[in-house]
Amino acid sequence: MSVEGIREDWFPTSIWYFDHHELKGHHDLWRSELYRIREEDRVGITSRSTQLGWHSETNLHQNPAFKPLIEVIYEAGEEVADFGQWALSDYRVELLNAWGIINPQHGYNTLHNHPLSFLSGVYYLQTPANCGEIEFRDPREVRMMEVIPQVSNNRWTYKTVQYQPVEGRMIIFPSWLLHQVKPNLNTDDRICISFNLGCSPRINSENEK
Repeated sequence: MSVEGIREDWFPTSIWYFDHHELKGHHDLWRSELYRIREEDRVGITSRSTQLGWHSETNLHQNPAFKPLIEVIYEAGEEVADFGQWALSDYRVELLNAWGIINPQHGYNTLHNHPLSFLSGVYYLQTPANCGEIEFRDPREVRMMEVIPQVSNNRWTYKTVQYQPVEGRMIIFPSWLLHQVKPNLNTDDRICISFNLGCSPRINSENEK
């Protein structure tokens, strides 16, 4: 007589996405602003994962033009933090930094994560066809010690997962999760805004008003 096993799933890694169609009316302005910033700083930051593309300084969240986007980043971050049972009565979600990335044809981002933050994310401003998926890697590297033959994969056995970039979509994920962006195979630019979220103590309710 066989006994049916009971499966319990532990240590999940959540990736969130939000489709903000209401923000598309701002996209022309935001794209123009990023191109303007690039004209003033053609080199940008070269010490990050961006290859053959342009990475702005990380102070984009201080630019008034992007205020509507900053507001929805906070809203999304607070939803993810609430699900994760952050102590939001004592700590608030804080947008640590934000930056723009313009990847022309063949531009890509190497495998990396985002130190010194809790959550990271990306918002897509321009996503022509075949402009490069974002790919996340299974963080359980020790499971690669032995490759088990499988007929097919499922959510518990995939080694990587890819998300197609969609204009108006925001993706939020744990900052420690390794990820990369595939090369842009389109002649049009792939444009996005990336950001990091952390938390800061709430001093008192009066200071928050």
